[in-house]
Amino acid sequence: MVNKKNLRNIIVVFSIILIASIYWVMNSNSNNIEVETAGLISETATKEVSTSVPIETEETEATEEMVETEVIETATVEVQVTEDLFDPSLVYIPEILRIPSLGIEADIFSVELEKVVVGGINYYQWGTLDDDVAWHITSATLGLPGNTVFSGHHNAGAMVFKDLASLEIGTIIIIESQGVEFEYEIVESLILPEFTETVEVRLENAKRMEETDDERLTLITCWPADSNTHRVFVTAMPIE
Repeated sequence: MVNKKNLRNIIVVFSIILIASIYWVMNSNSNNIEVETAGLISETATKEVSTSVPIETEETEATEEMVETEVIETATVEVQVTEDLFDPSLVYIPEILRIPSLGIEADIFSVELEKVVVGGINYYQWGTLDDDVAWHITSATLGLPGNTVFSGHHNAGAMVFKDLASLEIGTIIIIESQGVEFEYEIVESLILPEFTETVEVRLENAKRMEETDDERLTLITCWPADSNTHRVFVTAMPIE
């Protein structure tokens, strides 16, 4: 027979085994839960990393667009500053002449009237320059009402005006002074006989160099290429 003491010992042993079994089962479930949870965290982290790439790309593209916009705005400001260089309180004496369509760029220097004698009578004509454009010093400065007059050789020296007679209506002429560019458009081009004409006719032609109420350029040279029997008068008006 099993006495009370032995029965008590058997119950204690079974109790220990039962407790150990329960602990082992609970510990296994806990490990499985942690493994599954770790997998979810890892997967979530992977998704977060993969979605972070396009977010960075969008920010980069947005930054590039902002940079491009800033460059454009800066360029616009620079252009505006160039336009604002004109100061009406200054005197703009012509310095450089450009005719882009002919690829012409020439320095400009002032000349004065020179006395010539014809038939015992004193007359005055404007001096010329061999290699540069001559500005008639008593003619108008730039940017103000008046006639700004230039002359140049067509078959001597640097021949700065050798192609003046070929310029068409609408051709652009640029005159620079103190870093400011003044743009004009040709509105008239004439070839008038000079050498065979009387003094009266020649003086009439010369009136095209006189002062005017409007702002304009008058460019003068001789013609044709192998002689000086005619005068070329080109008139250009400022581009508004």
